[in-house]
Amino acid sequence: MNKTAASVAALLLLCSTSFASDPPARKEGLWLTHSEETENPGNKQTEYTRKTCRSHPYDLYELALFERFSKCAVTDSVHGNVHESDYVCILPGVKVNRKEVRTYQGDTAIHLESHATFSPAMNGNTEMTLVADDKQAGACPPELQPGDMTNGDGKVHHLWIH
Repeated sequence: MNKTAASVAALLLLCSTSFASDPPARKEGLWLTHSEETENPGNKQTEYTRKTCRSHPYDLYELALFERFSKCAVTDSVHGNVHESDYVCILPGVKVNRKEVRTYQGDTAIHLESHATFSPAMNGNTEMTLVADDKQAGACPPELQPGDMTNGDGKVHHLWIH
């Protein structure tokens, strides 16, 4: 699989914005995300935490990026604050089938459970499960701009040039 397909597949799995149905608009500011990921075969488990400075324009940018690079058929349903989506996406060199359930607590918290399969395998993985909790943590600190993400190691990644 080429680097672009792997990047798009990662975006597809890890993006913190729901793309199918219209969820509540997220509160702008600093969001903390704690994720647990399991890759198979091998049951490789990874746990990580990140901070992302979010704004409504950045969320729209993230959505546009997803739409630009993926070809997905989406079936979704909304039951109160629970959004369920089934995706079938064709990326360069790989087909991704993903089911996700997002539970919204207003505009300040989201719980995500996602399971994806890859055909053919992506980076040796045939499936991935992701469980993540996003929580709004207040205003972005002055050193972060919307689209800036900080990993657990403290390194800042600029995901959006504005």
